[in-house]
Amino acid sequence: MPRYSAAQKDALNSLMRDQVYEHAVNILENLGAESLTLERLADRIGVSRGTLYNYFVDRQAIIEFVEERAFSPVLAEIEAILEHDETAIRKLESLIKKAVGTLLENPKIYFELSAAHTKSRKRTDPQEKRVSRIHKTVKKIVQEGIEASEFIAMPAELSATIILGSMEGVMDELGRTEAPIARDEIVPALLAIILGGLTRGNYVGEWS
Repeated sequence: MPRYSAAQKDALNSLMRDQVYEHAVNILENLGAESLTLERLADRIGVSRGTLYNYFVDRQAIIEFVEERAFSPVLAEIEAILEHDETAIRKLESLIKKAVGTLLENPKIYFELSAAHTKSRKRTDPQEKRVSRIHKTVKKIVQEGIEASEFIAMPAELSATIILGSMEGVMDELGRTEAPIARDEIVPALLAIILGGLTRGNYVGEWS
């Protein structure tokens, strides 16, 4: 067997993970979550199933890897919105545009990844951590808005839960319905409903 340096091993590991992500996303897009198996993935990459076990302990680990790579960069951008020198209204507007707009770029991936967890009806630990991070960010923005008298004085925790639930519900519905939906209208509509409610109808957006 060839002997590799640490740098070569790192490069090979990175290459393998890149290929796993690329082919896993392709399977999710074209065949669905149920078709994302280690056998099919190994065949697509051109390695043995045993080789994949050197990187991922099971199918669930691959799904979590794809979710982490797909969503973590966006989550970091969303958290950075807190530091913007803007009103709470504009911060929440930016957050919703970034979160939903990114998912709308490929709603099939979001839906299929969600479907992969449907049977358990429970978030995995990595999922829970990501949801907790965005929930805390939304809650802080809402609290800023309440303190600045931009938003109505209702519990920030509850507001954050409702806002996230609204965004998740829209994305889930997009994945389930066959009815054509004008996607360029979804984000403005969400903003009008969410921010319109928080500001007692004083939000000025595209649909105002």
